[in-house]
This record gives sequence, C-alpha cells and structure tokens, in this order.
Amino acid sequence: MRKIHIITNPLSGKNRKHPTRFDQMLSVAESKCDEDTKLTVHKPRSLEALLTVVESIHADKADILCMHGGDGTVHQTFTALWKIYGDHTPYPTVAILKGGTMNNIARNIGVGFWSTARSLLNAIATNAPLQISTHHPLVIDETQSGFIYGNVALGPFLEEYYIGSPPSPSKGFRMFCKIVVSSIFNTSYSKRILAPVSMRVFIDGTELDQTEFTLFGISMVADVGFYCRPFYKTLKDHSSFQIIATTCRPVNIVKVVPHFWFAKPTKKPYIVDMTGTEIRFEYNTPQMSTIDGDVYPPKSHETIRVGPPVRFVHL
Repeated sequence: MRKIHIITNPLSGKNRKHPTRFDQMLSVAESKCDEDTKLTVHKPRSLEALLTVVESIHADKADILCMHGGDGTVHQTFTALWKIYGDHTPYPTVAILKGGTMNNIARNIGVGFWSTARSLLNAIATNAPLQISTHHPLVIDETQSGFIYGNVALGPFLEEYYIGSPPSPSKGFRMFCKIVVSSIFNTSYSKRILAPVSMRVFIDGTELDQTEFTLFGISMVADVGFYCRPFYKTLKDHSSFQIIATTCRPVNIVKVVPHFWFAKPTKKPYIVDMTGTEIRFEYNTPQMSTIDGDVYPPKSHETIRVGPPVRFVHL
C-alpha cells in the first residue's frame, strides 16, 4: 500500500486568508485515490504537536510526505524530521504544496510558478509521473534544519521585517529597496542593518583570514527570494553549501547586487564566495540568526553542516 501523509499548517499565510481552500483541495485528492493508496492528514498547531505527528509518520513508514504551507512550515517540518529520522534513516519522499506567504524553498526544489498545491496533490493522489530531484538540508547545531541560514545583516533585516505591518513579499521588497537607497547615500538605516560584526569562522576545519563581516549567508539553494540567486553554485552542486559573505561597506554590496540577481560570481576581493560541508562561528558578541526566514535569539557560537539527502517530487 502507498502511504501518503500531508502536514498542513492552519496558520500559514494562504490558509489564514482562505481557511476552506485546503479542505476543498483535499476532498478532490481523496476522491482520486485508489484502494491501494492511504492518505493521512495532520493539522498540528504547535511545534510539540508537529514533532508528535512526525513520530507517527516515521512509525507508519510513510512513502510520501506532503508539506502544505510556506517557508516557515517547511523549515519547522524539516527540523522535526531531523529530530526523528536523523542522518541514517531515509526520509520519506517530500512534496512541497505551496500554501504560505513566502514559498521560496518550493521554488528552489523545482515547484514551478504555475504549479499549484492542488495540481501537485492530485498528481500524487493518482500516482501520475512526477519529476524527482535530490537536495540536502542544513543541520544547525544538531537541533534545527532548513535550507537558508544567515546571521550578520540577514538576522537584523528579518527581525525588522516582522515588526509592524504583517509580513508580505511586497514588504520585504520595500525593505530591500530601502537598504539599497540607504547604502548609496550612506544613511543610518543601512549602517544599522549592515553593521560590521567581529567573529572567527572555520570552514571544514580551516579558519578564514577575515574576522569582520557586514553580511553572512549560507545556503543549500540558489534563490533567496524575488528570484535573486547569489548562491549560484548550488544550482549544479546539491551536496555542498555555498557561503556568500561581505567584508566591505554597504555601498560596495549594492554594486554587486546585479551579480547576485543573475546567479553570477562577483570576483571581488571583499566578497567571500566558497563552498563547504561544515562551518563554525565563534562570535565576539552573541548574534541572532535566521533559518528560512524564521529569526532566532543571539548565540555565542554555532555550527552548521550539510544534512542527509532528501528526494523531492514536483510537476
């Protein structure tokens, strides 16, 4: 029997706006399942409940796990998967059903712009042919998992993103534009977000010569949002993360934004552009961080490594 499990986040952006849409989509998919397909739905409302759900998915030996939500849902579900499955037990095949305010991870693993949650779920329910790709998540301090990690600049940026008006793609784009303009005119906004941070960085056991950074990002996927693809090496190599870090003033970062957008190397001495499988940060002052858009409190040190391979299906 083919066992399909669906985790849907009732609090995701699209589910809050359209609370009946998921149930309508599910009803159609259930009607398309044959007698050899078992479809189980979970609607956890807390991280503790999510962990219990993933334990049941593991016990049931699920074939396919559908994640319905946005980037935050994907990140938290992968964290729960890591805690239950670890490195040595293969994860179920994963399908990301777009259902959040931001669906960046889905786009990176191959879910196209015109591909809907409904169409992908119907294809899975009918056992239609699907495309398969393999990607590795990051594992952060052996407690969390996701695909895009940032500390310097990225943490403060997202902290501000969640303050005030509700998060949205348009709000994020406006903030990005504000930083660009502020960097050009050297005003206080960019100086605050892109303030230099002192730390020691070890990549695969080797310490970097640089010790002060104005931005630091690590990713297993290329596109960090709005089709900006600074982590271009991950388009071809899914087994290593790419590091993009800057040691320069904000205005110099703005100069290389076109390179980031079009997945091109910057070839600048003030840009650290490397790949690796493990990185350790030792901060002079504790730093906040972000994983797939979720913000976490400051730490004095962190270790990030490449996690196990995961099969994804998409149209």
